[in-house]
Amino acid sequence: PSGYFENQPMEVSLINNKSVIIEEISCGDNHNLALTFEKDVYTWGFGEMSALGHAKDKDEYCPKKVILSSELKGLVREVKGGGQHSAIVLEPTET
Repeated sequence: PSGYFENQPMEVSLINNKSVIIEEISCGDNHNLALTFEKDVYTWGFGEMSALGHAKDKDEYCPKKVILSSELKGLVREVKGGGQHSAIVLEPTET
């Protein structure tokens, strides 16, 4: 639930109760982004202005995978959160 706190690192299940390795975490003012070792992006928190990347202004209380547009071809290298926006840096791949 919102506001829950753990005082030590712990494993978190994101995909069908499967643990994943988080490579990078970034925090915006009211939302969070996580990049997995497999280069998947998860976001959660305050979703106003589509800051979470899920194509709707909806809050997410648990990490939800971001589905990138088929037009974006590349390997995710970084995730960054800001005021009411997020940025995902892609390394282009050959088409």
